[in-house]
Amino acid sequence: GHAVYSATPHSARSTSRSPTAVMDEYAASVATLVGMLGIDAGQAGTLLQNAGGNIEAAASEYFYMMEEGGGTDGETDGASTDMDEDEDMAMAMAPPPTMARPTAKRPKLEARPAPRLGLDAAGLAALQAGFALSAAPADGADALHRAVRDRTQSYAHGDERGLRYLQHCWERQQPQLQQASAAAAAAFGCEVALHHARQALLSGAAEEDGLSLYGDSGESDLVGLLKASAAAAPFVTAVATSLSLAEQESVYGPALESLLRRLDPYSGGAVVDVSFSPSSSSSSGGGGGWRAVLAEAELLLGLGAAAGGGPLKPLPHGVAARAVLVRRLDEESGRLRSGEWTGREAEGLGVLRLLSPSPAGLTGYGMAAPAPGGGGWHHEDRAVLEGGWEEVWQLQSRQRVLLTAALFKDPAAKAAALRWLGAVLAANGANADGGKQQSPQEAMRARQSCSSDGALLSAAAVLLQLCGPFLTPTALRDGKGHDGFARLDWRWHERERRREAAWSARRRRPQAEERLRLTEAGGDPSGGGGAGA
Repeated sequence: GHAVYSATPHSARSTSRSPTAVMDEYAASVATLVGMLGIDAGQAGTLLQNAGGNIEAAASEYFYMMEEGGGTDGETDGASTDMDEDEDMAMAMAPPPTMARPTAKRPKLEARPAPRLGLDAAGLAALQAGFALSAAPADGADALHRAVRDRTQSYAHGDERGLRYLQHCWERQQPQLQQASAAAAAAFGCEVALHHARQALLSGAAEEDGLSLYGDSGESDLVGLLKASAAAAPFVTAVATSLSLAEQESVYGPALESLLRRLDPYSGGAVVDVSFSPSSSSSSGGGGGWRAVLAEAELLLGLGAAAGGGPLKPLPHGVAARAVLVRRLDEESGRLRSGEWTGREAEGLGVLRLLSPSPAGLTGYGMAAPAPGGGGWHHEDRAVLEGGWEEVWQLQSRQRVLLTAALFKDPAAKAAALRWLGAVLAANGANADGGKQQSPQEAMRARQSCSSDGALLSAAAVLLQLCGPFLTPTALRDGKGHDGFARLDWRWHERERRREAAWSARRRRPQAEERLRLTEAGGDPSGGGGAGA
């Protein structure tokens, strides 16, 4: 009561009034506020005290605080609201949790017994020549495999070791398969070469023991073998077709993951980005840039042109790698559809990293974006920007060609790829919703659950390029391609827009600026249609 009396304006106080009268007036004011606002007496007393006893000012302050979303505790609630906003922003700005690859259950990998064959002295001598051994093996069993294993790992013969040595051994057996007298020993020799090739790939000895001969340690030994010689494709085809399902996952799964890591500019590994600088058009990092890594992906997936040239097509030596990729797409689609993965995991852990290379500086999937290099260009320097645009277009076209050749030539793989693309787009719906959020904290949380801007832009560009045949009309009717979609002509929409503009011009007198714009665009304000610009 003393506090309220002290806060009462001097004009409202009178020395002739007793404290009892003042308290009665205060109680009446509190009762008025309670009846007016529907609040309790304590809140009404706080409002009245802050307003200096003025009922109208107290009511106005209450409605103002309700509109701002605050309480009725004055400055204390305002401070707590500010603290809550700061905490929300800090939580939104905090780095997202670390992504951990789930441990999917793979088929059990069982060791195969080594091939054995009883051979006479002539057969053992043929194997000595076929495997370039210093002496004939004592038998076609343990002694032979011990000698081949030692020869495979020997540094005494320069580059003729590892898979390259086994490839040449396998090739030396091929002519003898056509000879009746030596066919059995030659077929056994091929089995021995394939057995040791499988062992080398499954054990990882070609990389862990320093036997890789074909480039940096991030490169798969199979890719290195194919890169070193085009003649290795038949041998790789024979090895791939001899692998079981579990062996395919063990051989090609890590090789595919290594390539995906090298294509991700946001992961902590080698940065692969597309530079706007013409002097570094091949991009930085990653052992030659995105072109080199995509070329390795094409080798691993068995994509190449025919002997006479032409577009990329799936070749036999990549059938196992493509099968592993399709199974991985199906697995990721299930994780995305079930909500176990978001768009962030689809890129940070998944196959979407094939589309990750992008200009430096774009927002990543909750990860720090690589800083642009150089920096000696201006955002209005068209000569430099056009080089960057061309580089990005070449990247996206190369990605589209790779996906088409690897996934869209086979009906089963095509269905898996389309399911995966749909799941990726659905998982990144929060990216579009983030722009509609009023709160910056909510927008930040939405962005942290999405893929990077570069991957989504490349995905959109690749999808638009894949739709090219649908958008280009043709009079050809040969039962191939997209004959049924020949009427999807984008120029039809432009023609309709111009006709609508002309019809509107007849109903109202167009402004000079609009008439000038139609003239510059090649339109016919008088009503003529025509193809789009």
